[in-house]
Amino acid sequence: MLKTPKQLGSTPKEVVIAMNERLWKIRDPELLERLMKCTGTGTPVTQRELAKAASASHGTIGNLLNGAIEYVPEAVANGIVDRIGVDLLVLFAPTGRAVPAPRTWRALASAVPA
Repeated sequence: MLKTPKQLGSTPKEVVIAMNERLWKIRDPELLERLMKCTGTGTPVTQRELAKAASASHGTIGNLLNGAIEYVPEAVANGIVDRIGVDLLVLFAPTGRAVPAPRTWRALASAVPA
């Protein structure tokens, strides 16, 4: 669901909308891996299947699993948990006061004019 600036047509307003989407921090990459082996339907899901369901690249899912990234946009987090069959807060923590978003994300979002 989150598109790159190139897919959005690179207009600043669209980029700000995409960049201001709330980020969610994965609680435990190993839990994601275990849940992928036995989803809510009882069947396993591959990284590529999960990525397709979440409208993300399979690299994003791989990076979540190996710890290379910890944060994903809300749309991706929702797509992951919908496909796996668990509640959002089982796998992800919202960013905000208790879980701050990465500073680079905030800096990028504030640097683009509305």
